Amino acid sequence: MTENIYDEKPVCIIEVNENLRRVRAGMELTRPLAQLNRTCGFQAKYDEAFDIWEADKIKEEKQKETHKRNQKYKSYNSLYCKRPYVKAKLKAYNQKPEVKRHKRKILLARINKNPEKFKRLRKEYYQKNKVKIAAQRKKRLQLIDKKEVKK
Repeated sequence: MTENIYDEKPVCIIEVNENLRRVRAGMELTRPLAQLNRTCGFQAKYDEAFDIWEADKIKEEKQKETHKRNQKYKSYNSLYCKRPYVKAKLKAYNQKPEVKRHKRKILLARINKNPEKFKRLRKEYYQKNKVKIAAQRKKRLQLIDKKEVKK
C-alpha cells in the first residue's frame, strides 16, 4: 500500500501541473475537480498558482483599498483638526520647545540626506514668489523703521 502512495505522488504532481496549465488556458480538466482535490490536493496548488499569476492585480486591489481607507481617514481628520478646541491643543503642543527641537532635527536630517533637492526647491520657491517676498521684506523694514523712530 505504501508503494502506491509513492508511485502516485510523481503522477499527481504531473497531473496537477497539467491541469493548472489547462485552467490557465481555459480548457477542461483531465479528471473531475472533486477527484483531483481528494487525491492530489489540487485546490491548494491552484491557490498558490493563482496568487502568482494574479499578483499584480491583487496588489493593485490592495492599494486601492488602502487608498480608499486613507482618504476616509484623511477627510475625518481634517474636519476634526478644524475644531477650535483641537486647534488650541495642537498649537499648544507644537509650541513646546522639545517638540520644536524634534521637528527641527527631523527637517535637518531630511535636508542633509538630499541637499540638492532642497536647494532646487528653495530656488524654485524664490523664483516663483519674488513679488510676494519683496513685499514681505518691505513691510518688515517699515516695521523696523517705526520701532527705531519710537525709541
